[in-house]
Amino acid sequence: MSVTARLTAVGLQLPEPPRPLGGYVPAVEASGLLFLSGMLPLRDGRPAVTGRLGAELDLAAGRDAARVAALNALAVIRAETGLDAGTRSHRGGVVRRKCGQHAGRGRARGGQAPAVGFGQAA
Repeated sequence: MSVTARLTAVGLQLPEPPRPLGGYVPAVEASGLLFLSGMLPLRDGRPAVTGRLGAELDLAAGRDAARVAALNALAVIRAETGLDAGTRSHRGGVVRRKCGQHAGRGRARGGQAPAVGFGQAA
């Protein structure tokens, strides 16, 4: 099943790719791999949430932020290569949490399903 079909099956719709909020390029292709940068939880060009997990954000808000960021990443992939062009993916993520708090396994699972990088199989 294609990525597009899977998203449709679970009721998700991709947004337009977000514009960078800084001096970076959101996607760079090198040696058949697409590298993404700055995939933030943006809705309509503005941060959907702000804060750190465990301080200003509870776990549910953190999961929502990760989900929004992952959908933005998929929107950038779709714009750069076509969403179903990838043959492999690699997950990655960063979670900002309250100082001294252990994030523990599974804290970034909101964005786990979508891919961070796509490339052709060797």
